[in-house]
Parts: sequence; C-alpha cells; structure tokens
Amino acid sequence: QTLDLAVDLYNLPIESVVPTNPTAPSVRGRASLSGRIGGTMSAPIPQGELSLVDLVLRDASLGNGGLTLSVRPDGRIGFSGHLLGEKIELTGAVSLLPPWNLEAALSFRDVPVETLVPEIKDTVGASAQVSGTASISYNSELAASVELARIAVEVPGQDSRGRPAKVKIENLAPVAFRYANHKLTLAPARFSGPTGQFGIEGWADPERLDVKIEGDVQLALLEFFTGRYLDRTRGTASVALHMSGNVRDPDFDGRVTLENASLRPRGRDTEFLVSSANLAFKRDRVTLENLDLVVDNAALHIAGNLTLHNLRPENLSLAMKGRLAAKAVEVFAGRYMRGAQGSAPIDLIVDGPAHNPNFRGELWFDGTNFELNPRGVRHDLVLSHGKVRFSNQSIAITELSGWIDEARLTLRGNRQDCDGQFCMAVRLYEWTPIDVFVGVGLLGFAHRQPGVWQITIDTDVDVSGDSDELQVRGN
Repeated sequence: QTLDLAVDLYNLPIESVVPTNPTAPSVRGRASLSGRIGGTMSAPIPQGELSLVDLVLRDASLGNGGLTLSVRPDGRIGFSGHLLGEKIELTGAVSLLPPWNLEAALSFRDVPVETLVPEIKDTVGASAQVSGTASISYNSELAASVELARIAVEVPGQDSRGRPAKVKIENLAPVAFRYANHKLTLAPARFSGPTGQFGIEGWADPERLDVKIEGDVQLALLEFFTGRYLDRTRGTASVALHMSGNVRDPDFDGRVTLENASLRPRGRDTEFLVSSANLAFKRDRVTLENLDLVVDNAALHIAGNLTLHNLRPENLSLAMKGRLAAKAVEVFAGRYMRGAQGSAPIDLIVDGPAHNPNFRGELWFDGTNFELNPRGVRHDLVLSHGKVRFSNQSIAITELSGWIDEARLTLRGNRQDCDGQFCMAVRLYEWTPIDVFVGVGLLGFAHRQPGVWQITIDTDVDVSGDSDELQVRGN
C-alpha cells in the first residue's frame, strides 16, 4: 500500500524501523520526526525534521543531533544537519531498501575521540580532540577517507619532578588516512610531544600489516596494548621500528631505547623503574642490551634475548645480576606474602620456554634485612645472613640467619647432602617439594595474648618429608 502520512513521532527506537542487514553497520538510539512518511508499508520514506537522541553507529556514540530529510531523485533519502551536539556537520544520502547503501560528507571540530571510541579512555586513560573532514560510503563494503587538520591528545604522565601531569601530543601537519577493501592506510604523519617528535606511516588489513614508527614516543600511548599486563606505563622511548607481516605474529626490525621509564604491573602498587635499556628487534627476536631495572632503590642489570610468537614471549635466555628487591618478589608472589622490604644480591640465569622457564642462580644475604612476611601469619620474617642456591630442581642453603619478630632464627640444610658450603634443603619436581630437610633454630620466640599470657620458646628441630607429609624432630 502507498503511504502519504503526516506524522509527529516521539522517541521512536531507531532499530525498530531500520531494516536488519547483517552486513550493514548496526545503528540504535531514539528518534523524533515531524513531517511526512511516503513510500510503502514495506519501504517507508520519511521526510521532514528528524531529531536524534543517544545515536550509536557501529558502537560509536554520536550523541544527540538533528537532520533535515528529503527524497532524492534516485529514491534515496537525503539528509543534512548535525550530530554530537553541533560538533559534527554532515550531508549525504542513504537507501533503506536492499541493497542498503550510504554516502556522507562530514566536517567536525574539537570532537572528543573517547566519546566515539570509549576503549581509549577505559584502557589508556587518554583524552583526545580532533578536527577535520571525512567522506564515508557503504555499498556492501565500508570505505572512508579522513583528513585530520588537528589532533590533540592528553595522556597521564609525570613532570620532571615525578609529579602527576598530563602529557600533550599534537600533529605537526594534517593527518590523512583511508579505509577501503578492508585495508587501513595511513599517510606519513608527524607528531610532537614534550620530549620531541615522532612519525608513523603504513597500512594494515585483517591479515597483514606494514607500519613504521620513528622518534620519541610516550610510553603511556602503549597502554592500549599492554593493559592486560600493566596498570601504568610512563616515560619516553626513542623508537626506530618497522613492523610487517602477519597481524597476529608480525616481524620486527629496529631498536627501542628507554630512559627513566616506569612500569606498574596490573593490580600492584610497586613501580618498576627502567633507568636505561636498549632493545634490538630482528624478526621474531628481541635482544635486551643493558637493561637496568630499579625496584625500591634496588638495581638489577638484565641482558639476554627472547623470541616472540603471536606477540607473546615464546623462548627466553636472560642473565640477571644486581640486587633483588623483596617488593619485586611480592609482586609475583603476592598471594603468599605481604609487606616485603629490603633487598639482597642475586646472580640468576633464566632460559627455556617462556611459559615454564628454567632458573639457576644464587641469592645471598649480606647483612641488609630482607623481609618477607607470609600471609595469614602474624609474625614478621627477616633474613639477614647466608646464601641460597636454587633452580627448578632444588634449593640448597648455607646456614641462614635472621629473625622472626624479635626471636633469633637460623635455617640449615641436610648436612649429609652438601656440595661445598651448600646443603640440600628442598628437592623439587615441577615446582612441587618431593624431598624436604630444613633445620630450624629459634631463640627467644615469644607467642602471646597481650595482657593475658606469654610463652617464650627456644627450639632446634629438623623438618623433613614432602608436599604430602612433614615430620618435625628435635627439641
């Protein structure tokens, strides 16, 4: 039936009148129309003044707006008006009949990107504004070309004194990119930040990419990609890097130099400071040259290499030497300890598969308190003297000494199973203790209920067994 209706509609769900097309971008929101509806019952054609509220196109929030609708000679619906308040001006035409198609020209000024792409705010904490023009078409496939006259990005960072501050990044010339045939192409573009300039160019499609980055890049910009592992990254990287090949497992070629960077693992309060580091990339291999890592004023020098597969470490070979901060141990074993403090010298080799690497090293306590407080225990454990030799298969110790609260503590291994000064304390199989022998000495250990009673214990016992059963013998 032919329609010719005068209408005054209010708050009509858009998705209830737009024909469903699985290949077309999804659209939702609410619309009010004052005008006429022609066409047919199966293909209505609206004309008049259209008001839009909470418009969302392909998960991009376009906010509120208003459009004037008219019928084009080709039967499509022409539109002109504004979206996102009046920040986006647009004209174009759309067909509501199969095959669904769209043509639009846009101009925009100071549009907040995080409104259109909320993942940027949620993941990186960044805010950005863009101004420019764009043309968009859809005829079974989406195509677009965009020129951004101005890009202004703010990401969380620090000033020269380590205080919180916004890092501002702006483009030095118009930035142009286009999307067609499922391929996004970015023309050479340059940006300026507080520590210098960087450039980026290249292309990517669902299967392959070819991207070049060079210059001084703010690490905070990487949080979109590292958010699964890190809550925060700060500092600057000097980058000359070429990424190419498979999108899921690209090849890398180039170098990255870090200075005064800080990383905070996800869900932790401890900052890992990288005073300096050189990373060389060649295909799927990353070589770490002179990486100096500082945690709680304890510096650890790391060198070696790792290979990547699907952008994740696959194999590694690393040498670490310096001082190990107790807080760094707590980051990776926070389920078992709390309130870690102090540091101790360490010499460590880590190699093999990244998901289950081999460890070989020595840790020694040189008079500086190394405090590891087990969770669920109301006592403070401090080690101050002695050495530990460890690997995936065993833990051997010299006589270790320290304190539990104010009580003097000594730990020793099995004196019948020694290699030089180191005596076996624990044998492991797949990180499970299969043979334990630890001698424990306590002098002046106090267990009390304040104001009610106190017991002071002096003891020397041997603890032996395995993960299923431990036996205690001694006095």
